Amino acid sequence: MLKFYNENECKWERKKISYQRKLRKLPQKDRNKFVLDDSFWSFSKIVQEEESISGRSFCIANEIFTTEKTFVKSLRVIKEVYADPMENILSYDDSFMTRNSWKTIFQNFPAILALHEKILTDMEAVLQKGKIKGEEDLEKFLYSKYTAEIVEVYTLYMNSYDRKTEELANLQSNEKFSSFLSSQISNSKGDGRPLDALLIRPIQRLPSVLLLLKDFHRELEKAESKYSSIVEMSFDQMKLILERLNKEKGIDEGRQRMLNLATTVENFPQGLVSSDRILLETGAVQVEQDITIERSRLSKGKSRINFHLMSDMIILTKTKTKSVGLKRSKRDVENFVGLIRKDKISQIFQVNSTNNIGIYFSTHELSHQLLYFSVLSNRETLVEKLKSFEKYRVNDDFTPKSPVRARSKSFDRAALVRRSFDFQKKINLEL
Repeated sequence: MLKFYNENECKWERKKISYQRKLRKLPQKDRNKFVLDDSFWSFSKIVQEEESISGRSFCIANEIFTTEKTFVKSLRVIKEVYADPMENILSYDDSFMTRNSWKTIFQNFPAILALHEKILTDMEAVLQKGKIKGEEDLEKFLYSKYTAEIVEVYTLYMNSYDRKTEELANLQSNEKFSSFLSSQISNSKGDGRPLDALLIRPIQRLPSVLLLLKDFHRELEKAESKYSSIVEMSFDQMKLILERLNKEKGIDEGRQRMLNLATTVENFPQGLVSSDRILLETGAVQVEQDITIERSRLSKGKSRINFHLMSDMIILTKTKTKSVGLKRSKRDVENFVGLIRKDKISQIFQVNSTNNIGIYFSTHELSHQLLYFSVLSNRETLVEKLKSFEKYRVNDDFTPKSPVRARSKSFDRAALVRRSFDFQKKINLEL
């Protein structure tokens, strides 16, 4: 009867065979000194699995470290380029700001900097060894050790964030303060980053960590690692922290839905997570004309995608059934397909005869693209929200046609160009 081994078992079987070959070369009298029974090999495999995290999982742990390092660098820029110089200016007779203004803008910022410097130091101590060994090392990358401190310092910072931005906007009406900010932007330590863009970084950091923990758990689960359950607990804990912080700050349902989308969609770009971005409506749509968006091919009549309408963009995702683990169990996974930014949309139209919707937009690669689709769910609410984009119009009886194939089964390019031109003319779109 054949026995099948997984990757780790194969590695240890090869080591065992190699050791036995070397053993046979020894004189008979010396062999008993070096004989190792099967219990040794079984125990060695268990120890090896418990010792370190490797492969793709280690890469994600390293990404948690590098993003934490970048975040701490941004916090240090706030301190060295803005907070400390502005505090020194308070002692001047002709100071352009008061002590209360300084406290409002930088309230609870020193505590956040101190917390993340401590987190970064713990991560660096582990990575200096070159491996992440055991639960004690792993926990330093999961933020679970610092849960109480995170809730304490971030609650105060997030609750006062609106006051920070208001105070900063009021001060910018002062000519001296505006000149000071302009001079500090050119500071070599600041990399040209303005203060308002840096102050939002702490609010963006925790959602980014949540996404990384999600990826970390997924990779460990694929490898069927015993650590996957520990990372999953940390992910759930971080999610609860964010929900609590958002609730205390009074963030509305739209922002909460945006956060949930970011944590459930595979390969979701972390840069899209923002406190200003709101999810307005979600619906299932079917593509009615072939299109390629960010290297994802969507086919007419075949591609069903999820249409997520944001306050400033449209995010497209696709649900696929995926096999997971050695048992190849099936589960539905939502994957990121692409996005259409609001400022890149030139026209949104509805065709009355079919109730289909078309969106003309541009990308970095193509100046004019058409996403033409029928709405399968939440049609009324989705259409109503689309009208808020201010470029929405209704056409009478016209539907774009797919390119026909000639007898040689190659695309009829001339027909495609004619139909594209006629369609653009029909909807009075200025190209």
